[in-house]
Order: sequence, then C-alpha cells, then structure tokens
Amino acid sequence: MNVANIMPNEIIEVEVKYTEYILPNDGVYSFIFPTTVGPRYNANGAKFASMPYLRPGNQGTASFDLSVDLFSSVPVSQLSCPSHKTRVLKINDSQYSVSLSTDEINRANKDFTLDYVLKGSTISSGIQLYNHGDEQFFMAMIQPPKRVMLDEIPAREYIFVVDVSGSMNGFPLEVSKNLLKNLIARLRSSDYFNVVLFAGGSASMSPFSLPATSENVDRALALINEQNGGGSTDLLSALNKCMALPRPTSNLSRSVVLVTDGYITVEKEAIAIIKEHLNECNVFTFGIGSSVNHYLINSLAQVGGGEPFVVTNEEKADSIANQFRKYIQTPVLSNVSVKFNGMQVYDLIYEKIPDVMGERPIIISGKYTGKPVGNMTISGQTGNGVFEKTVYVAPHLISSDFSALRYLWAREKIKLSDDFSDGNHGPEHISKITNLGLKYNLLTAYTSFVAIDQKEIVNPGGESDLTHQPNLLPDGVSELAIGADFNMVGCFVATAGGHFHKIITSIVLGLLFCVLIIVLYNALKLPSLPHHNKQSK
Repeated sequence: MNVANIMPNEIIEVEVKYTEYILPNDGVYSFIFPTTVGPRYNANGAKFASMPYLRPGNQGTASFDLSVDLFSSVPVSQLSCPSHKTRVLKINDSQYSVSLSTDEINRANKDFTLDYVLKGSTISSGIQLYNHGDEQFFMAMIQPPKRVMLDEIPAREYIFVVDVSGSMNGFPLEVSKNLLKNLIARLRSSDYFNVVLFAGGSASMSPFSLPATSENVDRALALINEQNGGGSTDLLSALNKCMALPRPTSNLSRSVVLVTDGYITVEKEAIAIIKEHLNECNVFTFGIGSSVNHYLINSLAQVGGGEPFVVTNEEKADSIANQFRKYIQTPVLSNVSVKFNGMQVYDLIYEKIPDVMGERPIIISGKYTGKPVGNMTISGQTGNGVFEKTVYVAPHLISSDFSALRYLWAREKIKLSDDFSDGNHGPEHISKITNLGLKYNLLTAYTSFVAIDQKEIVNPGGESDLTHQPNLLPDGVSELAIGADFNMVGCFVATAGGHFHKIITSIVLGLLFCVLIIVLYNALKLPSLPHHNKQSK
C-alpha cells in the first residue's frame, strides 16, 4: 500500500476491513493474519524484488499488536495460538477475547495464527443475527461431532464417475485406477455403489447401484482395469446418467465422486446440472494430471457441497487418495432439511442443503424480515435413525459484531449467481450483479474499486520525498533468501542507515582478506628459475 501527503512526525491511521469464511482442516479452524512479506523473486529481471529488508539482529523500531474477539454460533471446545504468546479471556462458551502478551516486544516477522475447535460429542448447531437497518441477516451452522462412530454413519451410496478419455491415458488413468481400487475395496457390506465411465459417450456398470459384496467389488475392479484411455470427453452425458440412476433406498447418503483432468469447455453447463440436483447428492471431485482444470474441479465440488482434491504427480497420489477416502467415508447427516417456524426468511444462499460430512460444517445463510422470533428446526437421517435439532431465535441474539454476515451473504450470492452461473449473461443478469456489487461495495465482473485523490496540498512550496519502509525478514529466514548471488557490498549500501560501523567492519575485513591472499601466494609460489630462463618465465 502506498500512502502519500504525510508530513514529518505526522501519525496516519489506515483502516482495512475484509471478510472471509474460515473452513476447518481436520476439524481445526485457523485464523491466520500475515504481518510481513517475505522476499519475492522477480523472474523478469532474474533478481529478487528490491523491497528493502532489515538485517538480521536489527529489529527496527516498530512493534506489532493484535487483539481478536471470537464470536461463534457453536460453542468452542479448544482454543490455542501456536505462533505467539497470548492472553485469553473466556467470556462464555461461544465468545473469547485474545490479545498478545506484553511480556515481550512483538515484532512483525511471522504470521499470527489462532486455532480453535468447535466440535462437540454430538451434532451441534447455532445461529447469528445482524440488523443493518434496511436489511437483516442471519447465518446458521450445523457442526458435525468431533468423533463419528460407525453406528452413527447412515447407509451410503457411492457413484464413481471416471474419465477414461484420451487425455487421461498414462499417469492420470493409472492413478485413477489405484484410487478407485482403494475406495471400492474398503466399502462396507451395507454400502451401495456404481461406476460410470465416460469418454466420447458414457456407460454405467449397472442400471442401478449394487450392494458392495465381494463379487460386485471384483466385477468393478475388473472393469476399471480394462480401461486404457481414448476418445473425447463428454462429461455432461456422464453427469446426467449419474443423476438419473435410481436410489436403492431413500434413507441413504449419496456421494458422487468425479475423477477427471477436466479438459472440457462446458464448465457452466456441468455446474448447472450439479446445482439442479444439490439436495440429491454430495459431489466430490478428484482432479488428476499435471495441469488440471482447477475452475471445474473447485466449482463442481463447492456447488455440490463436497470438497475438491488434486493430484499433480504420482508421488503424492497415495497420501491424497487416503485423505480423500477419509473425508468422503464419514457422512453424518443425510437428507437434510431446514424449517423456519415463526421466522420469516428469504434470499437464502442455498435452497437445498447437502449432507453433513464428518470433516465439514454446513452453513445456512440468508435474510429475514420482522422480529427474529420462533425457531429453526434441522432434521435428517443418521445411522441411528431420524435426527432433529431445534435452534431458538430471539431478538437478544442480534449483534453489531456480526456485521460481516452482510458481506459474506452478498459475496456468496454473487459467486453462485455469476461465477457459477450457466453462462447466459443477458442485460437482466448483468444489472443484477452490478447492483449487488454497488450496494455491498464488492468487486464483480461489472464493478471496480476506484481510489479518489483529492490532490490536497499539505505543504505548499515544499518538496516531497519517497521512503520505502523496510520489512523484517520472516522469522527463521536468513539473508540467503534475498538471493544466492547477492552482493555483500550492495547489501551493506542498501541498508546503510544506522549501520555505519558495520560498513567500516566490512572494509577492514576485506583488507585483511587481501593481505591473507598475498601472504599465501608468497608462501606457496615456486622457487625462482635460473637466470637464463627468467625471460621465458
């Protein structure tokens, strides 16, 4: 960030606001706030970026301070800060105040990381409310339990949609085969599964899903082993065939596992198919190849309530496949439905709710009118039968601390309406996205941020000077990060301010080094040759 028109000794305050979703990794939520920028290599000039850095040992005069107010709709079970010493004040089970310890000076040389866990022993849920005046927003969360027992997992159905086109030939297809062998061979006897293969067309192993008996598993593995890869990539017919397969029973969790490199040009059409069938299944994507279509892989998983995984080389295939298997094998709540009793809601982000998986919460976001009264009832199917939980809504839950709900709602609305749309952007669609961007001050395909310079002269007749504020090198990073061929003299000159004694020291050491070379040369040189050979010497 460049800031101008600052007089000597003047104090400038810069306030930046941003919003983001924090998604869990293995059940742990991490809020990460960067405090410095490490050296950046500039490929164009074959040199490292010329941003100034303070030398190791010189901590500068600036200190770093930060405080965090944590509000959660679900009770917090664990909270820790692995990066810094902190003071933690627990206000209640869902609210904490965290500040940096004053026992030592905190330098801006490493990321601040705050880890917290929301999982309890059962499925948890909660709701947050915000009143902006002209609009009122809510966000509810369904959090899976910390540990999922086998008897809590509902009946499962997996449909493996596998790309066997020409671009998958070789490494991608071999990894796909190993992945499917790993997944199918570990299915429970109570599970159902099917395989849909696609290239120029598509075909399913069976017109309906089969129980995961040893005989059916062997049949599927034999079918997969026969594939060599060839032809074009007709993903749309495969997705339509997959969605049209009849369900073995109504009370099961259906997961679609798409394995592909994504070399298609019909991303928008594929996204539209997934959105149409959102409450019928969860969609997980497994991108395989050295240059997969990340837009397709990420979009289908996000719209389908699943998770994307990508393998770019063979060495990482097994570990990512195991992570993938762990993620998809623990559905906690299927056939999820939400009913609002007494609370008048509208403009929901998702009208259809995907299954709750053991590694990820479900977020329900929207607007409401009138007073927040009544309750929200979440129901679904677990391995132990029907699950139902009621969350009560009351005016005292409204808080100005939840103002981020407004921006999070608008960003998700724009993403689903524009980024994940069917691509038919007529005047009505463009107007809708433009109005959302303008109303909520968000960047879209049709709106931009504009900085206005008032051109105020703060010192008439004075001269301006440009100052580059030096960064601290990240904790644990040496000067070698600036470049293996960096010039010591240049480095000293670039950071000469306040280090004159170091420059003198370097000159003295350089002279001593030259003297040492001369002494060694005189000690090691060969004896003089006879006088008559001196000319040739």
